Amino acid sequence: MNFGEDIRKLREDAGMTQQELANRAGVSRSYIARFETTSKKGTVETLRKIFNVFDLDVKVEIVPIKKRPLD
Repeated sequence: MNFGEDIRKLREDAGMTQQELANRAGVSRSYIARFETTSKKGTVETLRKIFNVFDLDVKVEIVPIKKRPLD
């Protein structure tokens, strides 16, 4: 599952339309639709707004990764 699928499931389980979720999160309905159906990336702040509607928080973990050596 990805964030879009998670948000759609949360929204549907809460009996909300995309428009209702968008209104409560302060984003557009088209943003919610694109996020749910594509690999649209959201900012941490926007994800936080959406998940806050469901009384959930977003945890961001920064994990350093090794860079590939330059050729």
